[in-house]
Parts: sequence; C-alpha cells; structure tokens
Amino acid sequence: MPDAVLLTSTGKFLIDRVSSPVRKLLVRARIQAMGGRVEGASQSLQEAIALVRGDRPRDMVALGMLQAELLHLDFDHARAVGVLQDNVSPHLSALMPEERFAVEQNLSDLQFCESGRGADLFYNVVDQKRLADFEWLDYRYLFSAKQEAERGKHYETLPILWQQHRRAYLHGCWLAQRWTNQLLANECVALKAWEDAVHHALLAQDDEVMPDIARGILSTRSVDLVEQVVNRLNQQPPAEPVV
Repeated sequence: MPDAVLLTSTGKFLIDRVSSPVRKLLVRARIQAMGGRVEGASQSLQEAIALVRGDRPRDMVALGMLQAELLHLDFDHARAVGVLQDNVSPHLSALMPEERFAVEQNLSDLQFCESGRGADLFYNVVDQKRLADFEWLDYRYLFSAKQEAERGKHYETLPILWQQHRRAYLHGCWLAQRWTNQLLANECVALKAWEDAVHHALLAQDDEVMPDIARGILSTRSVDLVEQVVNRLNQQPPAEPVV
C-alpha cells in the first residue's frame, strides 16, 4: 500500500463543504428513495432547495445533484436534466474547479441517457481534469487493492476500496461511485457477503456480476438469507422527521 495515509477529510471535496443539516437530509432522502418513494424524496429535496440561503451554493448543488440522481436512477432522465440545469448549473461559478468537474460529469451521464449526447462534455471534463492533474480516485490505492485481492487477502482489500468509495461520494461523481461499487461488489462475492454484494452490484448497475451473486445465494440453500437480501432491498427510511 502507498506510504500516504488513507483518505481523510481535507476540505477539498464538495460534500465536505455542505452544511451538516443538508448532509443529513441527503442521507435520509436517499434511503427514502431506496425504499421505493422516489417522488417523496424528490419533493423533500425540492422543498429544501427552496429554503436554502443564497450564500450556501454548495448546499443547493448537493441537493440538486441528489434529486437529479434519484430521477435518473428512476429512468426519468429528462426531469433529471431539468433539475441540474435549473437548480445546479446557476451556482457553478461559486464552485472550485474540482467541484465543477463532478457536476459536468453527471450532466454528461444524463445527456447520454436522455438523447445519446454528452460525449463532447465528457471529453471536455477529461481534458480539464488532465490539465488540473485531477483524478476522481487514487489509483495507487486501487492498484494496492488489486494486489491484495490477487493474493486472496480480500479482507485487506475491502478497507482500501471503501476509502476510495467514500472519496467518490465526497466528490459527488456518479461515475466514480459506480466504479467503486463495482469493485466492492466483486470483493463481496469473493467473501460470500451476499447482502452487500447485491447492494453494491445494484448501485454499480453491473449486470455481469449478478449471475455469480444469484448462484452464490442459491448455493447457501438458506431461506433466511433470501429474506435478508429482500429486506435489505426494501429497507424503509427512519420514522423520525427530517432535520
């Protein structure tokens, strides 16, 4: 593993700069959407956007990006594009370059899903990142994780991947989060951690690993495990009011 310490909060990440109440709301809205209540989560985020002070542009961006992401995952790509354009893009000038990269990368994803466009914006972000010597993830750690996995040391691999997954989340980049979810899903398969494997595979939108997960779950012949996986997929948000 590289000599540098694993990821710590450096203040260089978009989500690090979002206010605490909004970070709590982001988590609750995501859980609500994962419980099948996408419209309710979207409405909560829209109401929060209307209340955000003008001097908190990162709060506005974070709320708008999650709202767009949830709509995107619900295949409502046109509305998701509208949310980014209406609630996020007007605040780009207040962001640092490394924060704008995430917004532009996410918009590229949406444009591609909505109309097949987005390639120009994608390569523009690639060029800007190269000029700024910026990467979503630390590839030294990913290489270290790959080496540990190849040695069969999967429990040593997981913490490294989790730190990179956290880094992707703090950047707010959906693409980077899908990459790390895919890596985590594969490691969970190797460890036969089937609940977590299903969770990460779904978030990675990775169809290729699903047959391995299905065979693994069936091989346990455990009704309890199947019930646990289903309950994990149908988890409901906490009952307390949103902070």
